[in-house]
Amino acid sequence: MPSKIPDEHHIVRFCPKRVIERDITTKSIVGLFPQAFELRDGEEYLSNSYLEHFSDRTTPLKSVLTAFRSRPLNIKPKDALATVSVSGIHECARARDCSLRVLHEPEEFPDYATIRRLPQPNDLELCELLATVATLTIDEVSTI
Repeated sequence: MPSKIPDEHHIVRFCPKRVIERDITTKSIVGLFPQAFELRDGEEYLSNSYLEHFSDRTTPLKSVLTAFRSRPLNIKPKDALATVSVSGIHECARARDCSLRVLHEPEEFPDYATIRRLPQPNDLELCELLATVATLTIDEVSTI
């Protein structure tokens, strides 16, 4: 049964390299493009991992990466995991006059989390806020 994820918790979003903004000289990650939070055609919600689900607090991103690798994702070294604040998601939604739900839905995968009620068509300004305000860290897969 889905349950609301508390505001003080975090979700982790898998981000393929095409939605990652990099410094042109150093190639280091400097942010995410808004497309990291856009719904694709036919999607009703965004899939994520619930960070606090994992009891391993010393290396939780390794646990998240292991969980993502058990799913049908083609994860490559230059992809990234973005840690996103649940309270930040709600703050961004309020700024755009919408109400998003961040849920733990462990039916298929124990750590599975969703962001629901995203506007359709995509609200580019909301996606930009989620990528810049709600996103706390972005870690390249090769460094995890």
